[in-house]
Amino acid sequence: MNRDALKWNDDRPRQGYELSLLGLTYAQMATVMDVHVHTVELWINTRPAFREHVNRGRDHADAQVVKALYKRCLGFSCMETHVAISKGRAIRTRYLKHYPPDAEACLKWLALRRRDNWSSSQRMEITSTHLNINRMDFRGFSDDELRLLQKMGMKQIQLPAASEN
Repeated sequence: MNRDALKWNDDRPRQGYELSLLGLTYAQMATVMDVHVHTVELWINTRPAFREHVNRGRDHADAQVVKALYKRCLGFSCMETHVAISKGRAIRTRYLKHYPPDAEACLKWLALRRRDNWSSSQRMEITSTHLNINRMDFRGFSDDELRLLQKMGMKQIQLPAASEN
């Protein structure tokens, strides 16, 4: 039995839950628990209680972040307290503060939820290409780049003669 296996105790599932709430990776959890990352991975695979606690912690943290992002998308209002000092005394005033919708949060949400319409990177499909490579200037390409283009099917490319370099 290796020394990391001896570090298991019944409190590890609770620790896994709390560390996953913080968004720690397995490697970071291992550092906190003073074990090797492979040990944490072993516990995930062989200790159902540990795996369930880690997954529950991650799900809870993710849900909180989604909730906060959603609120930023729509805008929200909340009660806040303003503290002022007057004649040496603290005066607390409660007021309703409004946070307007955040365009960046909206774009992030839509890019994740409606990727086809809102993603900042577009997927292009090229079904057939007819390039007139006789009109393209390949003078700036290296010999290796030209060979790669030839392998891709651009047979018309002539490699420069050794005297042209």
